[in-house]
Amino acid sequence: MVNQPTFCKLDYLNDARAYRSIYAIDPWANTCCTLDKYPGNMANKMESWGTYGKRVLWCYGPGAGDYGWYNPNGEYKTVFAAASLGVNVC
Repeated sequence: MVNQPTFCKLDYLNDARAYRSIYAIDPWANTCCTLDKYPGNMANKMESWGTYGKRVLWCYGPGAGDYGWYNPNGEYKTVFAAASLGVNVC
């Protein structure tokens, strides 16, 4: 039987005890940490990227058709934190 992914908001992970023993591996962000630390680590990473002038290509920007390069420490970070996270359990 194949386990189906479950979804939850990233903010929920900050307080979820079960997620302290599960790891997030995010090659895009070059991050590997327990799920309870993932939201904070990603927020710090996006702040750092924004400080250094990096941008992320956001295909679904804040408005319809707002495809472009955005500061990761702005609205992108807010939308990212509120997005659902798929958790695959092996």
